[in-house]
Amino acid sequence: MSERRNCVIQLTHTRQLSCPRTRTLATSVAPSDLPPRPSRSLAGKVAIVTGAGSRGTGLGNGRAISLLLAEDGCSVVCGDLNASWAEKTAEMINTSSAPSHPAGPKPGQAVAVAADVTLDADCAALAAAAVARFGRLDILVNVVGVLGPRGTAVDVDAAQWARGLETNVTSSMRLRAFPVAPRDKL
Repeated sequence: MSERRNCVIQLTHTRQLSCPRTRTLATSVAPSDLPPRPSRSLAGKVAIVTGAGSRGTGLGNGRAISLLLAEDGCSVVCGDLNASWAEKTAEMINTSSAPSHPAGPKPGQAVAVAADVTLDADCAALAAAAVARFGRLDILVNVVGVLGPRGTAVDVDAAQWARGLETNVTSSMRLRAFPVAPRDKL
């Protein structure tokens, strides 16, 4: 095992794999023998984006990701604690009718869901909204985040620290369960 870990595999012009450390040689697989690559198209896919809102017409990370996913044909469930921010993102997606490039897919649609990602019920509601509106769920993008507490290591507020961890870290754990849950559990 240690020989493999320290070995750098190099693809040579003769389509052979060589390992300089052990001086072994193996013929590589021809490209025609490889299984087909899965499509990277987002057309027809459905994503949940948490933290999809942003103040006014500004572009926060969640809104920007939502817009880009939709431009590539993905439908988006825009989740945010602030319902009006999520609704604005969904409105921006739903009123856009032009693909990102001339031969691109038809833009996806969006629905807004007010959700507090620190609550299991709200995380389940996001997944249920995706299935109810679009019939499937393929992608989960957890962008939601809050600033950490003020203070130093000596005087930091433990409750604020816990809130930051719950929102920024634990929400990912909470959300991961619902997209893979059996459909009758949503």
